[in-house]
Amino acid sequence: MPLAEKLACGVLSLAACALLWTPSTYSCCAKDHHQGLTRAATRSGLLGGLDLFRVHVGRYPTTAEGINALLLPPADPRTAQRWKGPYVKSTNDLRDSWGNPFLYACPGFHNKDGYDLWSAGPNGVNDDGDSDDITNWK
Repeated sequence: MPLAEKLACGVLSLAACALLWTPSTYSCCAKDHHQGLTRAATRSGLLGGLDLFRVHVGRYPTTAEGINALLLPPADPRTAQRWKGPYVKSTNDLRDSWGNPFLYACPGFHNKDGYDLWSAGPNGVNDDGDSDDITNWK
């Protein structure tokens, strides 16, 4: 990856983190869960990969494409032509701290102009953001 793209990826990752870590009225526990998702997704390169995909392709991956679009080019030839990935190193980067796949929807149900990203949490059960799930929207 050229230096300019690496720098752009780093800047976009920092910007995404700054947006996710803004002060809020969430409870301490919800805020900790939110930051846990951000830390795990940042550590894996997932947030930066999503942002760089958007820079190159002009949009985030769709729900149908999923975050696997960060590893493999989309099937649509016009989109695949603009794809300059892979945007993460391996499928491990698409997994949370418990080894479960991150869950993703775009457009998001909660982030209508972006994407919803969440982890099923320690119990590994997708509760659509409830229970012990860790999300980017609460």
